[in-house]
Amino acid sequence: MSNNERGWRNGVSGFRFMLITEDHRYLGDFVAGVRDWNVGDTFTDNEGRGLRILAIDPARVLGAIHATWTVEEIGASTHRWREPR
Repeated sequence: MSNNERGWRNGVSGFRFMLITEDHRYLGDFVAGVRDWNVGDTFTDNEGRGLRILAIDPARVLGAIHATWTVEEIGASTHRWREPR
């Protein structure tokens, strides 16, 4: 599966995740074609930022949001993403 199929899908419904930093700064939402992501997974958001998932909080589900992810920014040119386990 390509990064685009696994990650952002412009105009296509999927699984929506809220992105926040460790200091609770809202970075936006991320829409993925798959629901199963894990702590440590990396991806590129719609703004082109490379991000790594630090924590997944399914308890903070709001309406169409499937989970809240705490993320950290990583170098966009060096990030790698993994297939879900």
